[in-house]
Amino acid sequence: MLCVYFYCSMAMCARLWMVGDVMLARAIDMVQKHSCDPTLYEANGLTAHDYTKLAVQRYGPIPDASQRGPGYVWGDTLNPDGETINYDVRIINLETAVTTSMNPWPRKAVHYKMHPLNLDIVTVCSCNLLLYL
Repeated sequence: MLCVYFYCSMAMCARLWMVGDVMLARAIDMVQKHSCDPTLYEANGLTAHDYTKLAVQRYGPIPDASQRGPGYVWGDTLNPDGETINYDVRIINLETAVTTSMNPWPRKAVHYKMHPLNLDIVTVCSCNLLLYL
């Protein structure tokens, strides 16, 4: 979800770029240069590779790795040069753990994780604030 908010007062005006619930795990992680183990600890028995197959079935083939830079996952959120468009402040709420840990969090039903070497997906946005709540 992309949300644009304008904050204005008599003293200043700022244009904010906020993206919430960013999940760079599972199928997204699997098609990057580096990926975590595809094992998911969920009752449905699916792996991250299964989510990639489901995405291909739904949206068509994934472009070749040579055509997918770190900005690929952002679609039209970024302009063709890979820079965030004309915003004063850029905020991302990352809903994904950045880890290669093989230990699922106890009593947690769903686990989202991305490989730390894929953080260029986040840095390509030139965000000023990265939230992990």
